[in-house]
Amino acid sequence: DPVVLSERLERLAHALDYDLGAAEPLLAELRAGVSGTPLEPEIATLATQVDRFAIDEALTQLNTLQERLKPAN
Repeated sequence: DPVVLSERLERLAHALDYDLGAAEPLLAELRAGVSGTPLEPEIATLATQVDRFAIDEALTQLNTLQERLKPAN
């Protein structure tokens, strides 16, 4: 569901900025939600970046992903 995915990505962006402890459960939700889809490798990379505390890289990738998923008007 694109709406649920977008909402989870938004919550993850907030967690990466303000509450790293909240990022792990959100990443687990995201990974479960994209399992078997073309987004699975991107979310896995994002999770790896967060695990390595490469927060700036993770935020950059997250922003790119959010832009790609925005509906075209």
